[in-house]
Amino acid sequence: MRHYSDQLRRTGRAPLQMRVGVNTGEVVVRSIRKEDLHTDYVPVGLSTNLAARMEQVANPGSILVTAYTQKLTEGYFEFKPLRATKVKGIEEPLDVYEVLGAGPLRTRLQVALGTPLMATKGYAAPEVERLYTQARNLCQQVGETPQLFPVLWGLWVFYETRAEYKTGRELGEQCLTLARSVQDPALLLEAHSVLGITLL
Repeated sequence: MRHYSDQLRRTGRAPLQMRVGVNTGEVVVRSIRKEDLHTDYVPVGLSTNLAARMEQVANPGSILVTAYTQKLTEGYFEFKPLRATKVKGIEEPLDVYEVLGAGPLRTRLQVALGTPLMATKGYAAPEVERLYTQARNLCQQVGETPQLFPVLWGLWVFYETRAEYKTGRELGEQCLTLARSVQDPALLLEAHSVLGITLL
């Protein structure tokens, strides 16, 4: 959203600002009959009320979550704890967290999905490239160096299978640079193997 808002601002248009509030919990869904015999369903209860309150206290451009959501998604996202916040309809102040970005577990999950995706869709499937590209971007955002090697390897397999050897070689060189930086003998062996296959 920030990226799109910045694009609008650069073109001289009014920026788009949005606030998001998230809560996790059970809800009750109530049906409402309309005059045209159409039925709408509306979630009601404390969980939806708390999500709405989080949105109300969020600053434009931010995402706020309750402690319930933060506990369930810890590791998948990075959070910044905010001060305890008084919320309308709740007696005690609530612990509130701001979402800062993706966390390391999300990257690991994407990496773990890579090999099964290759097995079911094929090494050169567009979904494989998409998955590993997203994982590489996340690794770079969160500074997840150990997870970057299998991501680069997955991308290398994709490009090598498609006979795009120039890109494959660049990825092999990135694997080697990364293996040298962490001084891991197993990764060094794998990186040399990747480059050797590419240069054959």
